[in-house]
Amino acid sequence: MFQRSLILTMSLLLITFAFHTVADAQIEKVTFHVDAFLCGNVCTTQIQSVMKAYGKDIEDLDIDYKNGQVTIFPKPKKVLDLYELRRELRNAEHAPWKIEITVTGEVTDYTKVYSGGHTHPRKALKVKETGQQFILKEGKQLDKLLEAGHEKVTISGEVPALLEKGLALLVIKEFKVAKAKKEMDKADK
Repeated sequence: MFQRSLILTMSLLLITFAFHTVADAQIEKVTFHVDAFLCGNVCTTQIQSVMKAYGKDIEDLDIDYKNGQVTIFPKPKKVLDLYELRRELRNAEHAPWKIEITVTGEVTDYTKVYSGGHTHPRKALKVKETGQQFILKEGKQLDKLLEAGHEKVTISGEVPALLEKGLALLVIKEFKVAKAKKEMDKADK
């Protein structure tokens, strides 16, 4: 009886932990596309050296010099400053021409107030744990996302512009809506 109770309790803890881990909002990965490296391992060493300064925030770094991709996997709940990372790569003579990102957060309202009192309301993806925001580019994918009716979402897309330090524009390529806890409980029954 005790073993059965222990197994049930451990199972519930694992399910709770798994749900909590998936539900946490954060940047999952960022891929900087740079011109294919003609210098091979020398370029890899240069980029590793530049990224060493961000070591406390980066879980893993993958450098594919044949395809010209630098992929960063941040540590949980750490802020990745895309503006600074792009600047560092540019200073190392590997300026990114494209930035792709996968990020989980909540869809919120964002309003920018311009001089003269004009406002432009938009939707943004906010990473609650880090405070980072991504302005969602208007279009068909955003309309589909808003129709889904959930706030927690994982978006894979492209960052064509860093509007200002700490604020990026995000073009949605695809998204995955997180199931609400109530829906998960119903599915378990």
